[in-house]
Amino acid sequence: MKKTVFILFLLLFLGFSAFAQYQKNSWMFSGSVFVNLGGLNIETRYPGPPASTKEINLIAGDVLVGTRNTFFVIENLGVGLDIQTDIIGDGWEPTGDYASDFTYQYNGQDLAVDDYKESLGSSSVFIGPLVRYYIPIGKIVAIYPEASFGYRLYGEIDYISGKAEFDPAKGKQKFEYRKYTKAGGFGYNLGAGIAFRLSEQFALDVSARHGGGMIKGDTQDDSDYPESAAYTKMETYDTDVKFGTIDLMIGFQIYIGN
Repeated sequence: MKKTVFILFLLLFLGFSAFAQYQKNSWMFSGSVFVNLGGLNIETRYPGPPASTKEINLIAGDVLVGTRNTFFVIENLGVGLDIQTDIIGDGWEPTGDYASDFTYQYNGQDLAVDDYKESLGSSSVFIGPLVRYYIPIGKIVAIYPEASFGYRLYGEIDYISGKAEFDPAKGKQKFEYRKYTKAGGFGYNLGAGIAFRLSEQFALDVSARHGGGMIKGDTQDDSDYPESAAYTKMETYDTDVKFGTIDLMIGFQIYIGN
């Protein structure tokens, strides 16, 4: 078995041994993605007395899509454009008996609430120039450090909705709590990766990188409560967002040119 694996590896190496390196005046186009989508049904049983059960449905997701494209100004050194979008969100709601026995704390009171839903979502976009240097290891594998510097945009929404009785005389009324955050400014990415070149024009790659930067913006309150809630909107306030992300991405590369 070991001999068979070795022979296959040797044939692959010999078959790919004529691959060109990362030559001057050629182009590299790449795309990469990370997706994490899932949901949970959480059921918690509390011992009595009195015994009770609480259930919630939780849905969460993270979609990260990026494209990094370069032109080789000299052999192995590419300069180009880095574009990345990251969308994250989660939401939950009480279910089962817990849905009809859920309370919402408002102004120090625990109010019985129907149709309760809570969610938090954010998105970020980065765009800027990219520098990447390939270090070939043989003819198939290459490792590369890379760096990009540019503009980072961030947005976030915090949302709660339901029906609660703020005034017994008016019964349960619908309310929506909404806060929006928007920020933008200088950002950067520093990372490294490994490319497995499968042909003259195509490669697979795995990369990891750190995204950083301090950007500034503001948060505004766009909540909608009935008059009976006597809700006072918060004034818009300044918000700073400090990035310190670590992203692991799997993708492909296409080479055009020499």
